[in-house]
Amino acid sequence: MVFRFSWGTQILLYFLNVILAVWQEPEERTVLSVLLIPVLLFGYSKLWIVAITNAVIKMTGDAIHRREASWDKTVLVAEAVSTGSAGQEKKQ
Repeated sequence: MVFRFSWGTQILLYFLNVILAVWQEPEERTVLSVLLIPVLLFGYSKLWIVAITNAVIKMTGDAIHRREASWDKTVLVAEAVSTGSAGQEKKQ
């Protein structure tokens, strides 16, 4: 009984959290946004567990091998700024 109450409360709080976030953006206040919340809860949100686990494993490996850790996006942005191509899209 307590287990179901706990899960129900967590799901309710997740829904309320996302609805409050969506409510801040007027163009996002649609029925579709509300209908996508269960998809986010049972799909996208679960993928963060994999992403965080992967990041912790890589950071631990970097710490053990005393390598400098860097975030790929930071490196790419720094390269773009240094070459002067920041903010420019590639033309095909």
